[in-house]
Amino acid sequence: MTIKNSNTRNVFDTCNMTIEFAAGLMLEMGAEPDLIVDRFLSYGAATAANRHGSARAAAAFRRMADDIENGVLDSITGENGGKPRRAN
Repeated sequence: MTIKNSNTRNVFDTCNMTIEFAAGLMLEMGAEPDLIVDRFLSYGAATAANRHGSARAAAAFRRMADDIENGVLDSITGENGGKPRRAN
């Protein structure tokens, strides 16, 4: 996602803080990371499908999966020496 202006940046940062806080609470309650991912993805998928339709929601998930496979999170996971891979 591209950040276009300062208001969008504020919304983006607030969303990140909210998710981090909620995930922290879930971890404290003993939830496994896989359950947390399932809950966030299910909520996000349902919200996106309701707002934009199932096809658009599914396309967004495919793009995210491709980005992950192409190394967008390598700097966090340490995979590939922390350097993003090139898209196929």
